[in-house]
Amino acid sequence: MTESFHSYAESRDVGLHFLSEPEKLVMDYDPDKTLNIVSNLLSNAIKFTPQRGEVYLQVGKIEEGFVPIQLRDTGVGISEDKLPYIFDRFYQADDSATRHGEGTGIGLALTKELVKLLGGEIEVESAVGEGSTFTVLLPIKNTAPLLETTPTFKLEAFATNAVVSETFNKVNSALPLALIVEDNADVVTYLVTCLQNQYQIEVAYNGQEGIDKAIEIIPDIIISDVMMPKKDGFELCRTLKNDIRTSHIPIILLTARADVDSRLEGLEGGADAYLTKPFKEQELEISLRKSLELRQRLRQRYAQAPFIPPLPNKNFAKDDTFFNALHELVVKEYENDKFSIEVMAKTLGLSHAQLGRKVKALLNMPPKQYLQKYRLSKARHLIQHTNLLIQDIAYQTGFGSPEHFSNEFYKEFQQRPSDLR
Repeated sequence: MTESFHSYAESRDVGLHFLSEPEKLVMDYDPDKTLNIVSNLLSNAIKFTPQRGEVYLQVGKIEEGFVPIQLRDTGVGISEDKLPYIFDRFYQADDSATRHGEGTGIGLALTKELVKLLGGEIEVESAVGEGSTFTVLLPIKNTAPLLETTPTFKLEAFATNAVVSETFNKVNSALPLALIVEDNADVVTYLVTCLQNQYQIEVAYNGQEGIDKAIEIIPDIIISDVMMPKKDGFELCRTLKNDIRTSHIPIILLTARADVDSRLEGLEGGADAYLTKPFKEQELEISLRKSLELRQRLRQRYAQAPFIPPLPNKNFAKDDTFFNALHELVVKEYENDKFSIEVMAKTLGLSHAQLGRKVKALLNMPPKQYLQKYRLSKARHLIQHTNLLIQDIAYQTGFGSPEHFSNEFYKEFQQRPSDLR
C-alpha cells in the first residue's frame, strides 16, 4: 500500500503526490518486477529530494502497446555530463548531496535491468537544481494470468534499509552456501543477482547478525561489507577467524575504502580477499572461486591422512585444534557402540548441525562417516595383526553385531573380514 511511501516521504519532509493510483497499474507478465521498478524509482526520488521538495508519480494511458510510468521530483538534479552514467553499477554523482543521501550506485542499475527484463525502456531528463524526470515504457502483451488479488504496492527495503533476513536458493542443497553480510539492501540485491545461480544464499544486515548467523549455519564462504552497524567487517573477520567453529570459512571483504592501511587491516584480520568498490561481477566470481579453492587445499591437509594429526602450522592453528580434538575423542570412544554423533557434538561444544558442517568442510565427509571409517581401519589392523576372533574384533571396534560389521567392512574395502585371514 502507498501509506508506507507517504510515511517515508513525511519523515524526510518531502511532499509525495500520486497523480494516478499505483495499485491500478496495468501489469505485464511479471507484476513483482513492475512494482519493484516503481518502488525503486520512488525510493530514489524521495531519498534525493531535499526538505520541502515534491515528488510526483503518474501512470499514463496505454499507447501503442506500452504503458508509460513517469516519476518527477524537485530534487538536486543531475548534471548533463553525468546523465549517461547514472545507470552504471556503483556509479554515483560526485557531489555532496549524493553523499548525504548515502547512495550506493546500485539502485538505478538494478531498475534498468528489471526494465530490460520486461522488454521496456527507461529514460531520464534532469537539470541541476531543478530536479529529475524518469520515464519508463513497459510493453503490454496481455499474457499475464488473472490474479485473484491486486499485488501489494509497498515501500521496498531500498528506501530505509529496514530489512529482514532472507534466504535464497536453499532448495538446491548441492550448491555451496554463501553468507552475505551487508547493511545496504541495494548492494545485497546486486550480490544476490550475481550469485543466486551458483550458491545457496543467506543474508545478514549488520556485523553482529553476520557473526551470529555464521556461527549458527557454518556457511562455505562469507562476503562482508566493512562499514556496518554494531560490528564492522574487520571485527567480524577477526571474531570468526578466531572461533574454532568458523575459522575455516573463507571471508571476502567489500569496501569503498581503497587505502593501503584498510587493506592491510582486513588481511591482517584473516580476510582471504579484499575487493574495493566498484568491482565487476567477474571480479567477485573469481575471488569467490579462488577462495573456495584455498578451502579445498585446507581440506586436503586433513583428508589425505584422516587418522594422523597433521604437523603444526600456525596458519591452521584453530582448525588443527579442532581436528586434534575430534581425532582424540574418536580414538577414546570408538570402542563404545553407544557413542553417538549427538554425544560427539556435545563433547566438542558444538550443535549437531555445526559439527556436521565443520567436519564436512575439513574432511569432506559427515562426522558419522569419519567415526565409521576409523572403526573399520582399526578393525582391519586387528584382523591383520592379531589372532582375535572376527566377532570379538567387531564388538571391540564399536559394532553392535558381527553381521553388521561384516557388511560395513565389505562396503568400505570390497572384501569380507574373513578374506584377510
